[in-house]
Amino acid sequence: MSLADWEKAVESPVSAADHRLLEQALFLFEQANVHLPDRQSTGIDPLPPLRQLQDDLPETRNVLFSRLLEIFATFGDRHTRCLLPAPWNKSFAFLPFTVGKAAEAGQEHYIVTGSAEPDIPRGHEIFTWNGQPVADVLNHHMHIQLGANRAARTAKAIQTLTIRPLALMPAPSGDVTLHIGEPGQPGRDIKLQWQVTDGANLAERLASCRPPEMGFREAPAGCRLRTYERAGGTEIGWLKIPSLRLPPAEMIPALSSTLKKMPDAGLVLDLRGCEEGYIPTGEAMLQLFTGAPVDPIPFQFRVTDWMRGLVAQTPSLASWRDAMTSAQKVGDSYCVAQPLNAVHDLARVPQCYNGPLVVLVDGMTYSTAEMVAAILQDHAMARVVGVDSRTGGGGGSPWHLDIFYRLTKEPLLSRVPDAPALQMAVRRCFRTGKNADVLLENTGVVPDIVHSLSRRDLLEGDVDLITRVMNLFDQ
Repeated sequence: MSLADWEKAVESPVSAADHRLLEQALFLFEQANVHLPDRQSTGIDPLPPLRQLQDDLPETRNVLFSRLLEIFATFGDRHTRCLLPAPWNKSFAFLPFTVGKAAEAGQEHYIVTGSAEPDIPRGHEIFTWNGQPVADVLNHHMHIQLGANRAARTAKAIQTLTIRPLALMPAPSGDVTLHIGEPGQPGRDIKLQWQVTDGANLAERLASCRPPEMGFREAPAGCRLRTYERAGGTEIGWLKIPSLRLPPAEMIPALSSTLKKMPDAGLVLDLRGCEEGYIPTGEAMLQLFTGAPVDPIPFQFRVTDWMRGLVAQTPSLASWRDAMTSAQKVGDSYCVAQPLNAVHDLARVPQCYNGPLVVLVDGMTYSTAEMVAAILQDHAMARVVGVDSRTGGGGGSPWHLDIFYRLTKEPLLSRVPDAPALQMAVRRCFRTGKNADVLLENTGVVPDIVHSLSRRDLLEGDVDLITRVMNLFDQ
């Protein structure tokens, strides 16, 4: 279905649920969101535009949702978001190809990495997009991404340049005219129309767009692995972890069994694109690489009267009660940070890999995976290699609206059917070790080594990146 036809099909008037949504968003930003004061200090404040939406409510949900998503994107925190309801949450606007950015001789090139359109061959370069340089288009597109820093927003903008989840970002507008061609050759114009489909159909139609993964095989817990034989016969393992969303009871045994089979000459822990996870899983995973206790990452709440009351009445948050009370007495905006997990609980996980370790990250390494990379770097347990200048900068702990209601039973926070789902970052974390007391939020993890992806990396399965990483095990 064309995007224009889809937008007509979902056109509907604003409902009572949407009025409630704006009230909920305003309340949770004001009372619970941990990043609000810092964002306000930089001139980013979601409260005025939300109040303006309340006072001048659009007539249709399409317009309301587009403006609402822009407000959340401007706030710039992937943990603080608004997920639109059906049919938006099952729909993707797409063009039939994918794009990657390559750096060569100090110049950026935008390469077709996969295509389901015969007129747009894989490996061709996109010179312009609707008459504009692709870099300019990405600079505009990055402003509707939820990343907390430029590297994160840019990485997400490239990923969603041609595939856009309509639950999380406004629909694109108009047709697209590309000027494409082989590198160094005259180009030609191709005109495309945005289409909309569901996730299953999209995956089927764009199956050919997936870049090659040379020699990788499936591993437990959704991971992928392979080994690389080096000169002299030594082998290096490479383990891709796409998600850390499984609880420790499932993820840790699976990783342990996999790591025990990895060569002891070295291991690459590939956390690129690992955007979400379960913090206890990430912290427990760290113990697989060391016999020493790992310091848990400490988290703090923002101090408001409402948040202090919530902490006071919630048994699972008891370790923050004194800190919240003390902070309120002296007028601090944040309480003293406390760990989510006890050291003795983490220490129960036995070490099962003791070879040298390299961690691979990008601008879409986020949240729990980002915390894992930070701890490994801060305690000199691994070298961190990035294909972007930093990770996503998502040092928060999010709660969904359902959690707020379950803990408080406040009528305002009850979920309304057919309404968008709200999520707020309620705690923020600090790094440990050599970067103790440094916030992970915004800055993210700055790699020890940055490798800008080459054309060969994009089209031949990371060949130049692999060579560079393998050479690190000789240093």
